[in-house]
Amino acid sequence: MLVSTEAIKLISLASYMVAVGLTLSACASGPLPDGPIAWDGAGRDPNLPEVHKRRRHVAAVSPKQDQTAEEDALLASLEPRSAEWFAAQRKIDADRDKRLAAKLIICRGCSVSTTKAEPSQVTAGSTESRLSALR
Repeated sequence: MLVSTEAIKLISLASYMVAVGLTLSACASGPLPDGPIAWDGAGRDPNLPEVHKRRRHVAAVSPKQDQTAEEDALLASLEPRSAEWFAAQRKIDADRDKRLAAKLIICRGCSVSTTKAEPSQVTAGSTESRLSALR
């Protein structure tokens, strides 16, 4: 079996290219340097620490009954505009406000005082002192 000189040249050229490719791939897969890396602005800055996103696990919860419908049914069962109706309405409004406040928490690290100032305790002097502190 006779091999032509062109086939020998192609085989040697292919083996040379494979050797060069393997050598260059070893350079690209080396360890990262210890110091800062030059960043070209494209993509994420490699000098920033890695951010691990937390996965939220949703517990299997049975579907809640609509509390609003239950509350409305309670109001419908009472005589409209009676003393019991007004008491139930105030209780329902307070419960709905609590549920809404629990849903609207923006910063869990910030705490809101549980006691509110009575309107009689708020004076114009306290407002003036707060405004002067801001200036």
